[in-house]
Amino acid sequence: MVYADLGNAKIEMIEPLPSNAALMRFLERHPEGGLHHLALSVDSLQDTCAGLSTHAVTPISAKDAHNVHGQAIAFVHPRHFLGALLELEEEI
Repeated sequence: MVYADLGNAKIEMIEPLPSNAALMRFLERHPEGGLHHLALSVDSLQDTCAGLSTHAVTPISAKDAHNVHGQAIAFVHPRHFLGALLELEEEI
């Protein structure tokens, strides 16, 4: 995993391990690679998820999920976001 820091945005480039089944499936379907997910920072993960659910969008995540930076996270299924997985990251 490596990041390109653009100041107000970061691009995360990863090569998945075989143990990461979701990313491996993505690469099987897209052998040339591509955009797997987009992450957005939010002030309150709970409030954001509640707001999304009022629009019939139910975030998916493991209970108490955190990213490599320790931020609480949730995901929005690609069917709700133009085919890309959306990651919500709560600011620490």
